[in-house]
Amino acid sequence: MTSYFYTDANGQKQGPVSKRKLQILAARGAIDPNTPVETFDGRIRLSAGQLPSLWDRSLANESSGAPYWGTTVALTLLTCLLVFLGALLFPPIVFLAAAIPFLLLMRMLFYIESHLRSIREHYENQ
Repeated sequence: MTSYFYTDANGQKQGPVSKRKLQILAARGAIDPNTPVETFDGRIRLSAGQLPSLWDRSLANESSGAPYWGTTVALTLLTCLLVFLGALLFPPIVFLAAAIPFLLLMRMLFYIESHLRSIREHYENQ
């Protein structure tokens, strides 16, 4: 596994870091495509923008915690609470309202499965 050094915004040399760590730094905006990067042994010097797959947005979402996940969980919990309150106030509509949290839970499971599949495909292609 190749390790890299990079120059931070203050001009300080940082590292060694893995390519994965560079991807996380890029996703957080700590480095940009013009950031100087060199291999651990110092033989290869280039800009961060020249490293293949460093700016892959799917990995940026993975590392920064995709907001979709938190939103879906919050909506599911809110819906479950509303269904519970609805069941207390209007018992006949419980069966109809129970489908909504189920559909949201299925959506979360689909999201998790597709996200894990994209991560697996990424690592298989390296």
